[in-house]
Amino acid sequence: MKDRQGFIYILLLLIMFVCVSLTMHSLFLVYYETLILSSTRKGNQSFYNSESKILMCVNDDLYLREKMIPTLQSVFRDRQFEARRVIMMNREDLSDGDTESKVYISFREKEARKIIRLNCESFERGVISETTAMGTVVNELFEIQYPLLDPLSIEPYYRENLEKLLVQIENNISVDNSNKEDIVYGFETDDYDKITLMPDKLICKLNTVNSNYMERINKKIVFVVGKKHQRENIELNIRKSDENDENSLSGIIYIEGDINIENDFDFNGIMIVNGGEIILEQDSIFNLNGMIIYCNNESPIELGENFNVNYSLGQVQRYGNYLPGFFEIDLDRIKSK
Repeated sequence: MKDRQGFIYILLLLIMFVCVSLTMHSLFLVYYETLILSSTRKGNQSFYNSESKILMCVNDDLYLREKMIPTLQSVFRDRQFEARRVIMMNREDLSDGDTESKVYISFREKEARKIIRLNCESFERGVISETTAMGTVVNELFEIQYPLLDPLSIEPYYRENLEKLLVQIENNISVDNSNKEDIVYGFETDDYDKITLMPDKLICKLNTVNSNYMERINKKIVFVVGKKHQRENIELNIRKSDENDENSLSGIIYIEGDINIENDFDFNGIMIVNGGEIILEQDSIFNLNGMIIYCNNESPIELGENFNVNYSLGQVQRYGNYLPGFFEIDLDRIKSK
């Protein structure tokens, strides 16, 4: 009888031991799963924090206007694509406990297009997440290497995008709001019927007034915007200097009307003709390195044998960043590690 009772006690102890062991194992699994879920949740939160910084840099109007666009303009104007740049996030835009405020910008080439790479880290309760996003940075119309963009002659695939670009440029182009460099001569007007542009001076004329307005140009780069005067097209005449026969300029020219090339002239950059024509005087030779954007609903542009337009990626990158719609960031990949 005593032997039987001892066996029962031993069996009960074994059962209790097994139950306690299973309970401890279950508690350990629950604790371990809780740690995993907590770590995953923190990691996910850290990733979302990093992702939100990147998306804020490319989608938020304030960050675009005050941080991203000026940074991109500096890179494209200097053409220093190898150096990594930094955007500093505002402290109030970081989540609680996150001390990582830098978003790094770098560039690479892929299939003749400039690719932007955005990289940042976030810190969430001991978990650090690094997030990288990549995509194109320039409107593809500026990188398809067409020397001439004309809605009437361009392939249908690009036509809608070009029409949108032209509207964007017409409505938003501005010398004052372009972060213009000091080395650039800027002039914008809708007060005159006729503008004459030479390498050393600019003359404006209003048909109803006898006197002219004149400004000296002592810079080799120009940003000239001529808009319609009282809803009427204006006229831009380009010619060599009267004083020293200099006949070349660089930069951006936007005209809502006709451009007349009066004699041999070289231009490096982007020329935009909205609602007019480019007229080359007889026997004059015009060389343009960069690109022309042309919009005339009545007829496509016709280039004669003395009208030489060569697409130049360097010139387009150097001066296109002054134009609305040039930068068009399209991120197609965001990943975390």
